[in-house]
Amino acid sequence: MNIQQNFANLGLLVKVGLKRDRLRLSIWSIVLLFLFLIVSLEYQNMYSSAKDLLPIIALADSASMVALFGKLAHAASYTTAEVLVWEMTMFMAILQAIMSIQLIVNGTRKQEELGITEIIRSRAVGRASGFAAASLEVLGLNVVLAIGYGVIMQVVNVSGMTATGGWLLALGLGATGFMFGMFALVFAQLGSSTRASSMAAYGFFALTYVVRMLTDVANARYTWLSPLGWIEKLDCFRGNNYWIIGLLLLVSCVLFGGAMWLNFKRDVGSGLLQPRLGHARAGKFLQGPFSLIAKVEKNIRIAWLVGMFGFGAMYGSIFNSIADLFKDNPAIQTMIGNNITTATADFAQRVLLEFVIILVGVLFLVALIPLMTGITKLHADEKNGVLELVHSKPVARLKILWSYVGNALITYLGALACALLGLYSGQVAVMKTPLALEKFSQIFIAYAPAGILFAGVLIALLGWAPKLMNIMWGYFGFMFFALYLGDTLKLSNAVMNISLIHWLGKVPITSVKWEIVVVQLILAGILAGIGALGYRQRDLG
Repeated sequence: MNIQQNFANLGLLVKVGLKRDRLRLSIWSIVLLFLFLIVSLEYQNMYSSAKDLLPIIALADSASMVALFGKLAHAASYTTAEVLVWEMTMFMAILQAIMSIQLIVNGTRKQEELGITEIIRSRAVGRASGFAAASLEVLGLNVVLAIGYGVIMQVVNVSGMTATGGWLLALGLGATGFMFGMFALVFAQLGSSTRASSMAAYGFFALTYVVRMLTDVANARYTWLSPLGWIEKLDCFRGNNYWIIGLLLLVSCVLFGGAMWLNFKRDVGSGLLQPRLGHARAGKFLQGPFSLIAKVEKNIRIAWLVGMFGFGAMYGSIFNSIADLFKDNPAIQTMIGNNITTATADFAQRVLLEFVIILVGVLFLVALIPLMTGITKLHADEKNGVLELVHSKPVARLKILWSYVGNALITYLGALACALLGLYSGQVAVMKTPLALEKFSQIFIAYAPAGILFAGVLIALLGWAPKLMNIMWGYFGFMFFALYLGDTLKLSNAVMNISLIHWLGKVPITSVKWEIVVVQLILAGILAGIGALGYRQRDLG
């Protein structure tokens, strides 16, 4: 087949995809543009002068700030625009990447699993038209967002803003989002299912985030090792490295070509990496829905546990250099307390603990992902007919519900525990005086109930309004936003308290709030009971 035949009726499929995803595209566009606009306006109001910028610039070299936002280039003075770009670049790049991965997987492998791709291919449609249409859809959305970001920066016009620097950031964000969409397109050809493809794509993205974080903290010269770190090299308003945009687009084109080649090597509905065949007969372990789900989810669970341990260990491996890097920073000294001198072991411990609090917030949010996907999978399996055979047997609905919830909670608790164990093991390997294991135990005790409460809310929605479960992804996004930009934007305690993370205090610097732990567990139990009652009564699907 020639190129024209491979891409036959591509335009028609693009229109179909835009109509299918119009709500999802609209929500992503409105949320991201509104968020960018609000933050830009807040910066204009709060950091309008060089004097206003001094506190945040003083903290820019702290481990937690570098880990979250990347390195702020050293200069004699900074403008509001430069600090805005520094803080927004990584935050918006992460959201762009997540958006692109979701849209690509939804537009390719999910359509195959639903049988839609097979129906479309029965018509006069090119073999490559389907995933090319999904790619063009993601490209178009990233272009629209890039234009929106550029216009917002020019209209708000914070101090120090230039057209060159503003449009460079806007194009960089769009190109980064599209590149990670193309990474997802490659994984969509490899994974054996929609979920496997999605987990592989998000896992790779998480790996690039961790590598970016580690290299920024340890030695920013090695940030090139992470594709997510390339956008930091734009050097907006100073170097204005437009060639980075070319690099991002070049890699995207190579990935698209590789994905197309892989697509021609596989059958519809299957990936190039097939799971190992199981036994012909079920063993004694497969005696109910809980064990069945555990068996099906085994590989994904192992991947989460191993991955979280590895991420934690990589974070822990840089603990030995953090205190030395920031002991001469007066702002860090003020934040920690003037009664602790930089020469004492207490200073090193306090710096590490401040860094740990930020890291644990990130690890907690990542550990919530398998919890959410595990519980929402029940509703997805109902709609897709996966559970029809199970429901045809004398199996109680609640038994199925608790089987999904139980497996999701086990993965969540295991992922959180493995991340903390990896963090502890990594710092033990490199530090002369490592943080005690007790502190990591306190963190687990403080954070584990928060995830259980999160699960309780999901169960309540699953039981009574399953279509509203996606709201929890929005809440997840708010927690991420509050963790990243809450302090910078000086959000009020009332707003910050909406986030579960803010309830937990600064454990392990402060002690575990046992009353919060108990209240969370009680609320989780009540919500789970309410959800179970609704699930028992409502129609399936």
